[in-house]
Amino acid sequence: MGTDINTEILLKRRLEILDIILEDIRNWDGTIESGLEIVDLCEENLNKLKCIQSHHIERHDEEYEDKLLILLEEQKRFTKGLKDRQDELLYSIQQLNKKKDVVDNYISVNKKSIFIDKDI
Repeated sequence: MGTDINTEILLKRRLEILDIILEDIRNWDGTIESGLEIVDLCEENLNKLKCIQSHHIERHDEEYEDKLLILLEEQKRFTKGLKDRQDELLYSIQQLNKKKDVVDNYISVNKKSIFIDKDI
């Protein structure tokens, strides 16, 4: 009987961890900084899930499967959002580099000394 109680506790904890991961992803504010924090938090929680799975829980209920599917969709949305932010950042960096190139083309940086012989 004690084994059944431990299994039920682990199953419940597994669902709670999935809920935490989903909540973290859904509450993302769209910034890269918070995205990185969420990635770290999700990694910690996924490690907890791995630990629970190491107890060889073979029972998968419908609620667990449904949450996994939802998590997969949210993870795709989150990853796409991070990729979009990365692309925006790279574009901004490219634009800054172009501005620097334009400035360099208009301003001569060649400051070699020129000597003029007045006697000629």
